[in-house]
Amino acid sequence: EFLDRVCTKIVETEGGKTYTYPGGYTDFKRLKAERMREWQAQWDKQNKEEKELKAFVNKFRNNDAQAGQVKQKERQLEKLRTSPTYVQKPP
Repeated sequence: EFLDRVCTKIVETEGGKTYTYPGGYTDFKRLKAERMREWQAQWDKQNKEEKELKAFVNKFRNNDAQAGQVKQKERQLEKLRTSPTYVQKPP
């Protein structure tokens, strides 16, 4: 309550990154929870895609008929992992 009346913005440093939240402490808690939910959802989606690619590669690795597709999936997996938009696992 005190922080809600005194603060107009809150700056948080986490994992070497800085996040600015407008408003008081109550707003900070709400906005941070939203950011964490979005981060988790993005990571879950990315992790699902990564697992699907790995499963395909592992399943058809020794199948000569699927060799082209395996190479393509391996490239997709590498591209996903080296992408600047790669999402790190949330804390």
